[in-house]
Amino acid sequence: MASIFIGAMFLAGALIPGFSNLRVGERTLEWSDLWQTRMAIAVLLGGLLMLVIGFGIVRRQVWARNALVVLPVLQCLPFKIVHFIWLAPDPLPFDKGNLLGILIWVVIGSIYLFGFKAARDHFKGQGLTGAD
Repeated sequence: MASIFIGAMFLAGALIPGFSNLRVGERTLEWSDLWQTRMAIAVLLGGLLMLVIGFGIVRRQVWARNALVVLPVLQCLPFKIVHFIWLAPDPLPFDKGNLLGILIWVVIGSIYLFGFKAARDHFKGQGLTGAD
């Protein structure tokens, strides 16, 4: 549900003027700045990504488990693509701290999602009732 909520907030932030701002380093990008720098494209793509993954989790799709393992990379990708194509601001630098965080996420996510029976069963559509 969190992924669906975050995806919806990203979409709203890109589409509704004044809904939210994006902080890039010391600079705050307002709605018009998002569109002028084309960062809104990355925010829209990130929102759609989070919605798709959220619905995949809710529907117990096996592919969603793999997407969760690499989620930080998938979330950074639209911003990196927009930065590369249009030289937009880069709010997500791949420095040592961020790379370490991504690596920790991948390791912990892999252990949980592939190592625990309850997680594997969830994505096979087994073991959980409608109340869970």
